[in-house]
Amino acid sequence: MPPGYLTQADRPLLCAFCEASALNQGAASTMAREGVVIEIDGKRTTHPALLVFRTTCTSLASLSTKLRLALSARTTRDTASTKASAPVNARRPWSR
Repeated sequence: MPPGYLTQADRPLLCAFCEASALNQGAASTMAREGVVIEIDGKRTTHPALLVFRTTCTSLASLSTKLRLALSARTTRDTASTKASAPVNARRPWSR
C-alpha cells in the first residue's frame, strides 16, 4: 500500500480487521487440529469454532471493503476489464 493509503480515521476498522483475522486463524487452526465434526457427549456435531470461523469471515469481508483492501472496493468503471473504450463489436467472453 502506498504511504497515506490508510489514515488515523481508519485505525478502529484496521484494529477490528486484525482482531477478526486473528480469531479466524485461531478457529481455522483449531478445526484443522480437532476436525470440523467432533463428538460431544457421544453425539457428533460441528465444532463450535466453525461458528467463529464463519462469523469472522463475514466480518473480514465487510471490513476489507470498508478499508478498501478488497479488489472490488478499489475497482472503478475505468479500471474494469470492460472499459468504455472497447470496441462495440468486441467478442464477449460468454459468446465464444
